[in-house]
Amino acid sequence: MKAYKKDIRLDDFWASLLSRTPSAENLRKVVKLLHILSYGNAAQERAFSVNGDILVENLKQDSVVAQRFVYNAVKNAGSLYALDITKQLLFSMRIANARCKRALEDRLTAEEKAASEKREAVMFAKELEIKNKSRFWKLRKNFLPWMSS
Repeated sequence: MKAYKKDIRLDDFWASLLSRTPSAENLRKVVKLLHILSYGNAAQERAFSVNGDILVENLKQDSVVAQRFVYNAVKNAGSLYALDITKQLLFSMRIANARCKRALEDRLTAEEKAASEKREAVMFAKELEIKNKSRFWKLRKNFLPWMSS
């Protein structure tokens, strides 16, 4: 057990230990079966917990994925201060920022266009209503003169 290092995976440790002793065939089979068993869902549950922490109302799927990607990168680096800020990372950030701005502009443009079309439709409906009322009164005056007085 003195040879065990914390950075070695447990299955690799057992494989190296049991390969040294040829008389431990039965023990090797038992250890192999134990390694097949599931250790539980702790990793998956932890991931859901982290996702729950980063969720905000009305957050789209791409944003959740991006936040989770950043979280994992910082966690793998050890801390936020240990994260290497490379030229590639800065370039990627600039591209992402440009995409975000473009998407916001496109959304605002689409909203403005929809609002403009709605205003035009309302004005068109009012014009039709005025024309129809005018026609109605003309027809009423021409065909029913006794009602117009």
